[in-house]
Amino acid sequence: YINYSYLSTGHTKNGRAYAIRVNDTIIYGTHVPLNSKSRPTIREDYWDEIIDFYEEYKTNQIVLIGDFNTYDETSRAYVKYKKLLGKGALDLWLHQGKPNSTPTEVKYHNRLDYVFISPSVEENVVSMDIDANIMDKDKISDHAAVLLELK
Repeated sequence: YINYSYLSTGHTKNGRAYAIRVNDTIIYGTHVPLNSKSRPTIREDYWDEIIDFYEEYKTNQIVLIGDFNTYDETSRAYVKYKKLLGKGALDLWLHQGKPNSTPTEVKYHNRLDYVFISPSVEENVVSMDIDANIMDKDKISDHAAVLLELK
């Protein structure tokens, strides 16, 4: 039995973000949508909500994980990614010295899936890996599995 409670994400769009508190750790999972003609800034709006959530809870042990749909360094979404890092969040994959070029999805072959942690989580990280073997295998997902083990 795992004791957990739900937290409000402040996220108001399509139930694409959920947060739970498990003991002393807050886990926030999301799928950030792409911009479209009908929603030209929705990706950046989601990023703003993620940054606000991180800012509110950053003194806690926090893990942000999911499909952030951001890789293009010239995009407005990438500016938001850098803003989150500027708030103190660590992009765990890069923080561990692993390459940004590691693909996590099939179509564009880019890293769209991330794990961000607050610095207080770092001492509890046992491992983080990206398992690309499931990408498009048996049509389970077009994304790799992002694996995080904490103490």
